[in-house]
Amino acid sequence: PEPEPEPEPEPSPKPRPHRDAHPKVNLVSGVLVRLFGSATLGPQLLVVDGLPKAFAAGLGHGAAAVRRTTTSVLLRLLGGPRAAEVAALTAGPELLPALTARLLDEEVGIASEAADAILKAAAVLPAEKLAPIFTALYEVRADDATMDIRVAEAAARAAALSDGHFAAAQAAHALERLFGLLSSGDILLRLNALEALEHLVGCRAAVHYLFSAGHVSALLEDAKGDDMIAGPAALRIVAAILAEAGKPDGDGYFDNMADGGLVTDFLGAAVATMDTRDEAAKLAAMWAVSGFAAASPAALAAVTPNPDADPNPYPNPNPKR
Repeated sequence: PEPEPEPEPEPSPKPRPHRDAHPKVNLVSGVLVRLFGSATLGPQLLVVDGLPKAFAAGLGHGAAAVRRTTTSVLLRLLGGPRAAEVAALTAGPELLPALTARLLDEEVGIASEAADAILKAAAVLPAEKLAPIFTALYEVRADDATMDIRVAEAAARAAALSDGHFAAAQAAHALERLFGLLSSGDILLRLNALEALEHLVGCRAAVHYLFSAGHVSALLEDAKGDDMIAGPAALRIVAAILAEAGKPDGDGYFDNMADGGLVTDFLGAAVATMDTRDEAAKLAAMWAVSGFAAASPAALAAVTPNPDADPNPYPNPNPKR
């Protein structure tokens, strides 16, 4: 006879131990949850002699169930009432290498929780204590480009938290991996890199850097090209960057871009994309322009010029496309 289905587990605020076929693995997972699952007791145990090393061993355990449980417990502690203490321990020499190594885990769920844990730790730590996290992200060595994207996105998410976080990431060269992937010959890698880059758009210091380092100009060149996959994606990122720069904060950045022709180049590339037969590319260009125009009065004015002054303000930069 078929066994009766197991009852659904009751919801609990504590992480549950992940199960494995091996009973000893299940025992280890259960002990981890019992010891460290408490939001108050867990942080106290992490400072006991020898336990941080044991916790790091759980992060690097050969059984995926133990790695999942350990990462889940750490993520929960970083969201608890003693998050500052846990973040300081997470950025320490015993836990941090083990945690960043999980970004390369063969199980996507574990890698995702590790990235979330790094983000939470970075969000809690003061700017002067961020260097170890970004240095560790810079030093992670991936075996393939897919893993590179994971590390690059984790660095971008943490760097985008504030201007201070971005400065710390730059000082540690933690974003070099991401900027290198933007020029990859692999279209899928470039698209993933563009998605990771979008995290930086909300950070003012990052936006200024993207302009000064020439990344926005490079993205515009991609948007003007013939690639109907990477081009519209680059156009969307440029629109988001220009929209952020156009917010009225008094630094005059938008005026400098307009004077330098960047806004005109962006709108020209959008017009060219709308003139293609690719429906998906057309929609992407329309969304990019509408999002840019909605960002500020200055952006709206740039999108709706006076037709009497110039009947064709945004000429198609690639009329043969």
